[in-house]
Amino acid sequence: MDAAVGDKWGRGWFLGWRDTARSTDERTVISGFLPRVAVGNKFPLILSSNSPGLLACLGATLASLAFDYCSRQKVSGTTLNFFYFRQFPVVPPETFQAPTPWLIVDAPVVAWFASRVLELTCTAHDMAPFARDLGYDGPPFRWDDARRTQIRAELDAAFLHLYGLDRSDAEWILDSFPVLKKNEESKFGEFRTKRLVLAMYDAMAEAQRTATTFASPLAPPPADPRAAHPASTIAPAVVSRPGATAPIAPPPAVAAPPAPATTPPAPAMEPPLAPILPFRKVERPKAREKNPTCIPRVSIRPAAGSFSDVQILETIDWVVPTARAPLRKGMFIAQVEGPSMEPDIPRGAWCIFQRPWLTAKPGEIGIFQLHETPDPDTGAHVTVKKYAPTLTRDPEGNKLLGGTLEPSNPDFKPIRITPGVRPYAKLLEVLR
Repeated sequence: MDAAVGDKWGRGWFLGWRDTARSTDERTVISGFLPRVAVGNKFPLILSSNSPGLLACLGATLASLAFDYCSRQKVSGTTLNFFYFRQFPVVPPETFQAPTPWLIVDAPVVAWFASRVLELTCTAHDMAPFARDLGYDGPPFRWDDARRTQIRAELDAAFLHLYGLDRSDAEWILDSFPVLKKNEESKFGEFRTKRLVLAMYDAMAEAQRTATTFASPLAPPPADPRAAHPASTIAPAVVSRPGATAPIAPPPAVAAPPAPATTPPAPAMEPPLAPILPFRKVERPKAREKNPTCIPRVSIRPAAGSFSDVQILETIDWVVPTARAPLRKGMFIAQVEGPSMEPDIPRGAWCIFQRPWLTAKPGEIGIFQLHETPDPDTGAHVTVKKYAPTLTRDPEGNKLLGGTLEPSNPDFKPIRITPGVRPYAKLLEVLR
């Protein structure tokens, strides 16, 4: 299996879908995450270079009712192959990298979705690699039907908003799942999914209208460690078959919970999820592993003084980034602070640079050293800008190089190119 995958995928889990769509099933698209194990041709895999957080959002999209409704309009038989999937309307990654109207926090919404996917997916030790890639290193989460139903309702409601559907459209789509409706009315006496999803849809719409943050009624909130098995849960034993795990030990008996207070406590606020990074750390890599398989992660330090006594890069560790291009010598990964290059480079984005950068070409973006005058926006002698040179001549006919280092954000001013401006490292890729 590893030989078949090769270097196309280096993570300990897969994302895929079932290549069968039957009219008797509740859903047309049945997808999910699974451990890194061999699969047959009836379970196609999605091998993407996007970050684990964005792939968690993709997995949530494929499992949403809104996406399933759209896919149902395309499928005419029982086979659900790649040709169909290429036609389906998937929420683009950029949507999850921006704030959302029902959360007033000015931060990407990817963590909101990823935390819910994390609790729904990581209920056994064999999904620990997926959990670690999402920033969680605790025991598996308990399988709690009530919590899982509520989390799925929140996700479905969120996607109804992301697809731009009003409430009447949302009701129409929910009513278009006859098998799901029939099964729930038989089991619960009502179409429970519709009631819960519309309740969360209304709560998100109200949060958007009042410019407040949507608060999940779950306590503890999604992906909270208190929703996981006790820390004493038996870890998986060492086994020879890849992907095999030891069973989870039953949780120890606990005392009965105290009687509820007269006034129920307010729902707990969701804790921030650990940052979802577009790279994986490598502990103490060997010399032969550096550059072919991993590159240094560095901090860009504000430079001061002359170039001869300035070191602007400091290696933090070695990492394997989610890069599209092969790794090679001279590459490094660094975080770009500040909003001057938005939207080309979002604030705080991790980027791959290449050095040496001896000759910058017009329109290229990279790290420049400023010898004479610091960046007026940051006060540093290092800046990330777009190269926009101009060539003029002095009265004697000699060529003079001028121009500016251009920001992408119109709120910032360009920096005039002087003899003290030198290119340092060229931007290769912004990691998403």
